[in-house]
Amino acid sequence: MQKMMRKRFVVFFSSFLIAAAEERRRPTTSKAQSTNLEDALKVFDEMVQRRPLPSVVRFTQILTQVSKLKHYSAVISLNKQMRLLGIASDAYTLSIIINCYCHLKQMGFSLSVLGQFFKLGLEPDVTTFNTLINGFIIENRVAEAAGIFSKMVERGHCEPKWLLSAR
Repeated sequence: MQKMMRKRFVVFFSSFLIAAAEERRRPTTSKAQSTNLEDALKVFDEMVQRRPLPSVVRFTQILTQVSKLKHYSAVISLNKQMRLLGIASDAYTLSIIINCYCHLKQMGFSLSVLGQFFKLGLEPDVTTFNTLINGFIIENRVAEAAGIFSKMVERGHCEPKWLLSAR
């Protein structure tokens, strides 16, 4: 009995290794690593055609790559397509969208996305708050940046160990 079990395991394991090796050799366009916008959009379009649809994590990987390529408007457009397909955003996705709006100097939209965090019952993290602070500073809206920082301290997201004072 034990010999037969060992033989089955060897057959299964051999089949698994062969399948894994074939998978590695097969060219895939579904990986989220893209070096240009055209490739990323192609992968996104392929993902949209799949049934069932890939998870929000896979779509967010595409958004991350497009954002790294500095195509912020494209990221926002892709996110709108995701919403139309019924793909719910998670906290990481919303943070990427906030970052894109900040880079586009559209802080009003960034704040509306922040509102989506709370509407969905999600909690923004330090990165999200820092992105908003940077966006306000880029627009020379220091008072609003200070307000966001105060909210971070109130919520316990950071504990300032020292303060700078302007003289």
